[in-house]
Amino acid sequence: MLNDKIKNYLHLHFLVFIAGFTAILGELITVSAIPLVWFRMLIASILVFIYIKVSKTDISISPKSVIKLFVAGIIIALHWITFFGS
Repeated sequence: MLNDKIKNYLHLHFLVFIAGFTAILGELITVSAIPLVWFRMLIASILVFIYIKVSKTDISISPKSVIKLFVAGIIIALHWITFFGS
């Protein structure tokens, strides 16, 4: 079995590959930026919901954290809209 350092390097390289591949896919996709970001958010939400149900994870979030997550989500969505829009 690989040691932790090698596994972490492979994981990092895989994530960098995916992040770099996003620009190529953004160029090839013909959907405009806003619907594309909504589709991505919908798919991510469904997959996170399925993961929570399958792993039986108990989630309790304070109202203060919900506001922080909401603001972070808006910032990330604006980032992706401008990224795919360009």
